Amino acid sequence: MVELKLKKHIDDFLGGSVGIQLSFTTNEVSQKGRLINIPFRLKVEVLKDQLTDQLTDQLTDQSEDREKLFVIQLKLVATYKVDANEESILDINKLEEQFKIFSKKQVPVDVWPYAREIVSNMTVKMGLPPLIIPTYQNL
Repeated sequence: MVELKLKKHIDDFLGGSVGIQLSFTTNEVSQKGRLINIPFRLKVEVLKDQLTDQLTDQLTDQSEDREKLFVIQLKLVATYKVDANEESILDINKLEEQFKIFSKKQVPVDVWPYAREIVSNMTVKMGLPPLIIPTYQNL
């Protein structure tokens, strides 16, 4: 089994924090020579308020599974500024709802290219052929 988890931390408009966790796993890995074929499922989660330590513990616990070929864990930090004044296109009364929508729709699109590059480089540095993750498509 191969598993990738990517967590992105964002400061939200109320001074709290929101994390986005993208992950994919596969139960099926076949290797022929140096070629590794990896089918995967993508999952996106929104995490609210200081869950960084909890997420790290979950990743560490899951990596103990001996059936996995390898586990790649990434943590990226980004800050988005929200302009929520009277002239803003955002409805100040619905900011939290709008932020959740933004987190689910835009953040994965922003993060995915960086994750692809890091994973490809990491696998090469591990002495494996580059693991090329497909481009992200909003599901």
